[in-house]
Amino acid sequence: SPSARFPSADALADALEGGSRDGPGVRGEPSPRLVRPGVAGAARGGSHSAFWWWQFHQVAATLAYLLLLLPLWGARDLSGPDRGMFLFLAGVVAVIVSGALRLHLLFAVRHYQRQSPRERLTATWMARIADVVFAAVLFGAGLSAIRAEAPAVLLVAAAAAVAVTTLIIEPATTRAAFGDD
Repeated sequence: SPSARFPSADALADALEGGSRDGPGVRGEPSPRLVRPGVAGAARGGSHSAFWWWQFHQVAATLAYLLLLLPLWGARDLSGPDRGMFLFLAGVVAVIVSGALRLHLLFAVRHYQRQSPRERLTATWMARIADVVFAAVLFGAGLSAIRAEAPAVLLVAAAAAVAVTTLIIEPATTRAAFGDD
């Protein structure tokens, strides 16, 4: 029966490797934990390449946000000592929260597929809030550093990029990867 078959050779190989430890193995239907997430995403309406891009986006956004802390650190004196340090610390908190949630999403989707829709919903809105806070911090630091043109332009442009990424690009990649409507 086609419905009782493994969805791919990778899923069969995973079941053969872990079947004796993790569940039905080759005796019955594949365990949802053992099916690769790209396969599960494609089965729900997404595609393998879209799922790859979604994963890439999570890692790239995390790394880009970490790198944006460098100009934020450099601009802290331009904003005044207290305001600059406050903006930098707020940016660090936002980046840590966003990055931790993005990496949690990668793990949950890859290893806990039954729970992943719920995890995606919870972690996605929390990460989006952290991203918006980070964009606001970058924008505020850019406005505070307005007398130094180059750092101000960099921080305001970074704020716009973070906002576009979290509000437009990320929802589109998520819909494509998981077939969400």
